[in-house]
Amino acid sequence: RAPASPIPVPEVHDGVLDVRPLVAGVVDALGRGFSRESVAAGFHRGLGVGASRLAAELAGSHGLDTVALSGGVFQNVLLTDVMCSELHSAGLRVLVHERYPPNDGGISLGQAAVAAAVSNA
Repeated sequence: RAPASPIPVPEVHDGVLDVRPLVAGVVDALGRGFSRESVAAGFHRGLGVGASRLAAELAGSHGLDTVALSGGVFQNVLLTDVMCSELHSAGLRVLVHERYPPNDGGISLGQAAVAAAVSNA
């Protein structure tokens, strides 16, 4: 098994996720010969941990205890799993799509529901 690539977690500063160390880490790891697979996995883990830290910080500053993960990016199982784990560890409730897709299919369903509600009004 190949060693995990040394991809750093992005830092959160004043409500902003600084991904520059993450991108630099990807370039460095590839230049040092780490496999694309391990670099990609490290990138997704790092991004997920960093985004979770940002979400937890923002939730805390607004007195929230729940975070919703939605949008096409959450079709990515690794990113979703990392963020769910990190957010749960931070004591937050996490909402994810279960019955409908987090991408355009879910948007279309919502548009259809609004159209039906408006036409029945």
